[in-house]
Amino acid sequence: VLSVHHYCQLLGIPSDVTHCDCWNPFWRLTSNVADVDIIGVGRFECCVISAADAGQPSACCMIPAEVEAERVGYIVVQIEEEVADSGPEIYLLGFADGAMPLQKEHGLTESELPLSALRSLFELPEYLHQLAHAKPSLTHLSQWFQHTVEAGWITVERLLGPQPQLQVRTMTTQTRDSSCRYGKILTLDTTTGPKRVTLITEIIDRPNRDLAVELTICPIPNTSESATSESATSESATSEFLPPGLEMTVVDAMGDGVMQAQTRRENRMIELGFHVEQGDRFQLHIELEGTVITESFLV
Repeated sequence: VLSVHHYCQLLGIPSDVTHCDCWNPFWRLTSNVADVDIIGVGRFECCVISAADAGQPSACCMIPAEVEAERVGYIVVQIEEEVADSGPEIYLLGFADGAMPLQKEHGLTESELPLSALRSLFELPEYLHQLAHAKPSLTHLSQWFQHTVEAGWITVERLLGPQPQLQVRTMTTQTRDSSCRYGKILTLDTTTGPKRVTLITEIIDRPNRDLAVELTICPIPNTSESATSESATSESATSEFLPPGLEMTVVDAMGDGVMQAQTRRENRMIELGFHVEQGDRFQLHIELEGTVITESFLV
């Protein structure tokens, strides 16, 4: 993970590991994760393969099933055995698109990524540019109930940790027929530097009533074991409060803003809740210092 992180830094690609699953002690113990966050793009999974396995015909790297829906790509790292006191030699073999179909053998929980399908790392900057400037993808909220979740969204428990300090309020009662809640970290590239926030989206299906959606923006979680000098001084360092002047607007299918919330000084969160029907489309515009991020949704 750190090798990929440092490689990105050498190329001038902003990346972060301190808010990733691999940096969280709980998820390191309970899950097979090795992710790096490419700021403004999404998370890449670092997939390890030994030199011996990489040299085999039809060599494949194993991808944990638990991360497939949450990664925008995979970077394969080859690790050779330690040589004297110099430590292991590490090679970055290439990367793969997160949307690429993976092979899975019957009965296995992991998928196979053939090394022959890897793209050259020389193509990585252009691939990241395309992802960063791609048209916002549509998030199908009702499909979350069938456990179909678009890349980039992860469970709130994984995002905030097993015991999140943030207690997100809800506009609904405690008795719910069904509820799905996922989150993602967003980066606003403002004139004063990148500002990162967490978006939490919840869809609720209640007995004999309409569907409801709740949107919450809060500071990024501090999941690192300890604050390093790098993270403490960088723009990605966590803050207890949201930046003042951050605005969230819900826009209907006609392009009209229907509700809005804005941060002032020392706001720990802002949120909007509303009722929806199956088939409804809407967007969430998040704006700060003239920079806008758009998230598009279909119920």
